[in-house]
Amino acid sequence: MACKDLHAALIIRQQSNIAADALGARRYNDAVKAIHELESVLIDIDDGSSSSSSSSSNNSANGTTINSTTTNSTTTSRANRIAGPHAVRAYERTKDVLQRSILERFEIAVNNNDLRELSNLTPLLGLLKMADKGVGLYLKFAQDNLSLVINQNLDVDTQTEEKQLYEEQEKEAGVRISRAEAKRREDENKLHKVTVCTKLAKIYNAAVTFLRHHLPMVAYSLGEADGDAALVQLVHTEVENRAVDVIRQ
Repeated sequence: MACKDLHAALIIRQQSNIAADALGARRYNDAVKAIHELESVLIDIDDGSSSSSSSSSNNSANGTTINSTTTNSTTTSRANRIAGPHAVRAYERTKDVLQRSILERFEIAVNNNDLRELSNLTPLLGLLKMADKGVGLYLKFAQDNLSLVINQNLDVDTQTEEKQLYEEQEKEAGVRISRAEAKRREDENKLHKVTVCTKLAKIYNAAVTFLRHHLPMVAYSLGEADGDAALVQLVHTEVENRAVDVIRQ
């Protein structure tokens, strides 16, 4: 038991120092990694200590008496005392500042629609046990980003439709064009013919591509707060609404 306490105390001192230094240098990935490693080691030690809780059975002629002792592990508290209050306070202070810094940067990335920064920060939220705070922000980004992508895809169809309508009006007005130009327009219209089905396909493809890029990371980092289920539901709702609009038009 003493060896476990000493090992845990050493981890607290080492990793709290590493985390504080990394945070000071704004190396957020290294700081989060140190905090996560510290907490993972303590959890493993506590689990091992809890699993060794004793229970004894005394059988007698009148029946069986079971005396069970459930022990709430004190390994962490002993390790804290060995590490010293300074190390414990440094760890707690570093974690608090780190959580606030990561969340602030995450909010800025969402507002700026910065996908690269979000890709870097989202896993850190999971490691810091902040999935519940990250889900709502990520869904805001997902809503804006998916809507933008679908709009861009449909805008191409809108431009094509306008061009084809203009060419049709020219034809009805008797505007003369060369055979080569007429053939080019005919081939292009066949290749890029816009229909309700083509628009629905673009909406569907945009949604599938979006989920392929974002769902694995969200499931890994924000899954504890059901972020993956919320993301799928958001995409489903957006696709359904867009499809209804296209069909009605």
